[in-house]
Amino acid sequence: MGIDWNIVLFSAINFIVVVVIVRFLLFKPVLKIIEKRKQAIQENLDYAEKARAEAEQKAALAREQLEKSRHAAELIITKAHKDAEKQRDNMYKEAHSMTQQLLERAEYDIRLERQRSLIKQQHRITDLATDLATKLMSAEDVSSDSSERENPSDNKQQLSATQKRMIEQFLEELN
Repeated sequence: MGIDWNIVLFSAINFIVVVVIVRFLLFKPVLKIIEKRKQAIQENLDYAEKARAEAEQKAALAREQLEKSRHAAELIITKAHKDAEKQRDNMYKEAHSMTQQLLERAEYDIRLERQRSLIKQQHRITDLATDLATKLMSAEDVSSDSSERENPSDNKQQLSATQKRMIEQFLEELN
């Protein structure tokens, strides 16, 4: 049994033909499919990287805007507190001023009423004193008429007692 070189040569040519056919028919298309797949994966990776970078940029922008919003909210709250404090102070001052005005008005009204009362009392005292003087004068006139008839020392005592009673009545009327 020897090596048949024709069969080896024929097998070698067959093998080369099969390799060339497989290479052109299967290997190149499979390589193209693999290359396309590799390219699609790379594109997806690039797109994902780009999307991640955009997302990070948007997140940074959102954080920055959030920080600005917080700062603006703090400013608004601070201003609202200051405005409320000012308004409270103004209301307090206004209330204090109104209270002061009411007190001054009440003191003025009290002084005025006191003066009116004093004037009324003075008029009443004047009227009563005039009445008393009139009564005393009429009592003196009556006693002087009777004194001409009676003892002058008794008249003085009687006049004095009458005057004392009239003064006591006057003082009672005052009270």
